[in-house]
Amino acid sequence: MSTTISIGEFLLNEKNFPIIDSRSPIEFQQGNIPTSINIPLFTDEERSKVGILYKQKGKEQATLLGIQFATENLEKIISELQNISTGKNKICIYCWRGGMRSKAISWIASKTKIETYRIEGGYKSFRGKVRNTFRKIFNLIVIGGYTGSGKTSLLHEIKKMGEQIIDIEEIAQHRGSAFGGIGTKGFPTQEQFENILGWELLKLDCTKPIFIEDESRLTGRLVLPEDLWNQIRSSYVIFLDLPRELRLENLVNEYGKHSEEELSTSFIKLKKKIGGEKTTLALNYLAQKNYYAAADIALTYYDKLYNKGLLFRKKELISNLNLATSNVELNAEKILNFIPNYVESN
Repeated sequence: MSTTISIGEFLLNEKNFPIIDSRSPIEFQQGNIPTSINIPLFTDEERSKVGILYKQKGKEQATLLGIQFATENLEKIISELQNISTGKNKICIYCWRGGMRSKAISWIASKTKIETYRIEGGYKSFRGKVRNTFRKIFNLIVIGGYTGSGKTSLLHEIKKMGEQIIDIEEIAQHRGSAFGGIGTKGFPTQEQFENILGWELLKLDCTKPIFIEDESRLTGRLVLPEDLWNQIRSSYVIFLDLPRELRLENLVNEYGKHSEEELSTSFIKLKKKIGGEKTTLALNYLAQKNYYAAADIALTYYDKLYNKGLLFRKKELISNLNLATSNVELNAEKILNFIPNYVESN
């Protein structure tokens, strides 16, 4: 049996079945519904041939070629569908617009007694939902502070305490600085970054507090959607004021475990910002394994950069929170207790 469902119905039930993307691998890699699995009806090469034939000979000829390719791939598709549907015996399928490819995979699945749900409008409808999500009004509480304040760790500790968070750096697989790509998996595409970000926001209650780290609009090479960015810039900020020596210690603990080559490459990226003399000095400190001195050079630059960013915020929306320790549990509790009217709002 095959049932067509709207994108809204899908989002309410997405945990109930595996999600199958029937588009070609290159389309899937560019952007997909998070948690979906790619079982393509056509390979990239086959899809290209069908598309070319469609333009040259029309829909009928292209459809016949598509049927030929699908028939050749049938055994592999059935095997993958059966492996994925094991346990629930139901799947949800989508293609670009909910057309021929998802219908074909759905028909194949039905012949193996797998119950299928097909997303009306396909991936295109999901992208529309994501874009609309960024236009929602969220109750954001921004965790700010200089580099080394432990903002990301605090976000996740706050989550453990039962609060809602969005970790932009985790989604982007980048910490936002010249050193931000060290030890990460590598960037998603811009499209997939938006997909995952929207997917995470869709799960949250926008009327309740959502904690988010203060970020620039550009995280690595990825750009925050304008509507969400504007909300972050106009939201209440808790500025964490942690002593410089503790911030240096946090940075050394976080980055000191990485190779001298990785750290040196990151300092070289900063050369135009901090100058050749300080870059050479930082590289020498790294060679001597004097990580504190090297981190101090980076910290001076990033503190100035962050101060510049604060100038674009309304002062009345910024509250300083003095912290005397790097203890994540204590600081997370202090943040929650610091928020004005926090208890009353929950």
